[in-house]
Amino acid sequence: MSKLHIIWRRIILTVLVSCGVSWSQTAVRQSVFGSGGLPMSNDGYRIMGTLGQTIAGVTMDDTHSNQGGFWFQAMEIITDVESTPDALPEEFRLEQNYPNPFNPITNFKFSIPVQSRVTLTVFDMLGREVARLVDDVLSPGEYTVEFDARGFPSGIYLYQIRAGGYLNMRKFTLLK
Repeated sequence: MSKLHIIWRRIILTVLVSCGVSWSQTAVRQSVFGSGGLPMSNDGYRIMGTLGQTIAGVTMDDTHSNQGGFWFQAMEIITDVESTPDALPEEFRLEQNYPNPFNPITNFKFSIPVQSRVTLTVFDMLGREVARLVDDVLSPGEYTVEFDARGFPSGIYLYQIRAGGYLNMRKFTLLK
């Protein structure tokens, strides 16, 4: 084979390879990111691969065919997740106070899904009511109530919530 023939073969091969690469770098409109391999598809392509790796793909298009290449995701990068603080709770809930044990201030957090008459009461270990922190009709939402236990002796106490038909009680410890 002559040198000219070899040069032309190299030029033709280079053109074919570069065209194949340009055809294979197709933006995929929808995909799911994960670890490892994943399938992606749009109207004309079904591709298996991992972000940033060479993959094997097959076009399903009448105009051309491609058996390999490199894919990229044409979309914005997510940089923030917006919270929805106005979302209402779905159930009644009384959480453990924080901090626990405490001295002298702790917080009680509770949620109510519907407007309800709410009482939040603190009892000593003998069952005597020592403080009523909430006694009111409240709208749906999440609430935090601070309890200042200055003037109370160290020990184990109970706190109870009544709201709608919901009743729950938890214990907590005051250490001085």
